[in-house]
Amino acid sequence: MKHLYILILSLTSLCYSQNTSTSNYLTNGDFESGLSGWSTNGSNVTATEELGVVNPYTGSTKSIKLVFTNTGTAVAVFKDQRFINKDFGDFRFGFWIKAEIANTKFRVRKYTNNVDESGAVYGLDDMKSTPPIVLPDTNWHYIICNLPNVPANKKLGFQIMSNAITAESDGTFYVDDFRVHKSSWDPSFEMDSFFVFNNGTADLVVGNSASILTSGDPADIFYTSGNTNSLTMSYSTEKKYSGNRSMKVVNGTGNGTFYYKFLNSYDFLRVSMADGMTVDGSSEYPQIRFTASFKVMSTTPGAVSDMQFRFGNTSQYSAGVTLTDPNTWYTVTKQYVVDRTGEDAFSGTVYIGPRAKTANATYYFDDMEISWAEAGSLSVDISDLENNISFHPNPVLDYMNIKNYKPGDFLEIYEISGKKIYNERIYADNINLKHLNKGVYIGVVRGNSFKFVKK
Repeated sequence: MKHLYILILSLTSLCYSQNTSTSNYLTNGDFESGLSGWSTNGSNVTATEELGVVNPYTGSTKSIKLVFTNTGTAVAVFKDQRFINKDFGDFRFGFWIKAEIANTKFRVRKYTNNVDESGAVYGLDDMKSTPPIVLPDTNWHYIICNLPNVPANKKLGFQIMSNAITAESDGTFYVDDFRVHKSSWDPSFEMDSFFVFNNGTADLVVGNSASILTSGDPADIFYTSGNTNSLTMSYSTEKKYSGNRSMKVVNGTGNGTFYYKFLNSYDFLRVSMADGMTVDGSSEYPQIRFTASFKVMSTTPGAVSDMQFRFGNTSQYSAGVTLTDPNTWYTVTKQYVVDRTGEDAFSGTVYIGPRAKTANATYYFDDMEISWAEAGSLSVDISDLENNISFHPNPVLDYMNIKNYKPGDFLEIYEISGKKIYNERIYADNINLKHLNKGVYIGVVRGNSFKFVKK
């Protein structure tokens, strides 16, 4: 316990200065806290919490029911609180949606504003919408809308809209798990269709080949490489770490690798350190630490997987992970630190390539992520924890992943004041911390304490 008391004493005497850009820019995107942070805009839409129709793929206990009655003169929308973009790059707005009646249409609109140094908005909204999107059935679908080349210091917002201002466009929808992220097409592999904001008028049907980058063929979304091997890819609902599906990869020979495409090049995250990339908070730290990870399992006992983590033309490789148990998901992760400014500052594309290293083995990949934080902060790094106990990500959004614990170990969580608020045994890597409020906490496992932030 002495580690805990020392860490709490340090935190109460020093300002906390961990600053991080996270992969979800929405404060209540899963709606587990109801409509907090969200609002309707228009007299012809109602939004209510829904407990009876929830997303079956994400463990949700609530969704939001939207009822559009477009008999007025204003377009009815449901919108989130805006957030300030600190870094140049491409944004993806992803969400789950279900129509009450098949073939109902809706649209998505984005809006951006300039902000001054205090974050105050000035100028008019720059708005743009998708074409009408048709939900052909009453199933849940995961949609992603692309917003490329967003300059830094813009305030962004996204809206779910009815199709048009006509009674024929009335509709009832259920929406859940909104996410805005700066990463590739769909790091969770759940996407049904991918749309762009182009103010078009032609209907686009979810899951139809006429839609942009639909889920019909992974070859539309991924680039594969490897030493002339015969790697094949397909989506799978048979085995998944989370959600509805994963990416199934059958390796031939050599090191089979796959990357997300951005147009005709790789893409996971495009950054420009030389142009002053920032994170939420101070700019006093000289480096940025990137952390990439993905989940993987194999039905071939003893198969090996690792990660190619690239910054432009610079490749880094994670340690190989042996997938001993064919029924267990493993985490492959890699950190890379780059200079923030100066001659060695990075500008270009960051991407990760999961690798299948065992010939003729079958793999399943899920939940690829990249997060980044200012290096040199007060937070405890993974390497500082005794007995190789490790945790990520930090900050925590919904789940914390813990490694190298002994099954049955207790995870204790304390508020900064020293009050214990959580005490449970660990039997799985993934710890659900959705119930925690935003703030700074102390975790303790087997006498080892670490600080983390709940977003």
